[in-house]
Amino acid sequence: MKKRGNFFFFSNNQGFGLIEATISIGIATIFIVAFTSLVLQALKTAHTNTNELKATMYLQELVEVTKDLEQSDWPYIAGSSCYTPSVCHPDIQSNKWILSSGEEQLDDGFYTRSLTLEQEPDVNPHTKKIIAHAQIEWDDGSQHRTSQLESYLYNYNP
Repeated sequence: MKKRGNFFFFSNNQGFGLIEATISIGIATIFIVAFTSLVLQALKTAHTNTNELKATMYLQELVEVTKDLEQSDWPYIAGSSCYTPSVCHPDIQSNKWILSSGEEQLDDGFYTRSLTLEQEPDVNPHTKKIIAHAQIEWDDGSQHRTSQLESYLYNYNP
């Protein structure tokens, strides 16, 4: 060590050695891998949430269509062929909502939705239970998720 003025200097100071460089590269690699995996997981979660939100919106639409039919045409609901185990889906015919038999494919088959009506035992015969089902198939085809909404219809003018 040499003294120049008020400062001490190392005479053999040659910068970083091999060990220091290896450690700093290792630490940088750990941070890069952690950040990359965090971003990838966030993108995957965002994609999943988008699909589930869209499925929920399709189910809400299905329930709302059925509730619209409840208010406009209760005899149509009561005489529908959508009772368990049969399933239906909404359709528009002559600018009017109807319930057609079978499941409905949405977004090129990515989503499937259907509606089932049940007569609840021990409940007023003017009450019907709506069960709206949706099945989601992800892009890779390996995961299947289902969502379900339940609601009740009431005939206020028996």
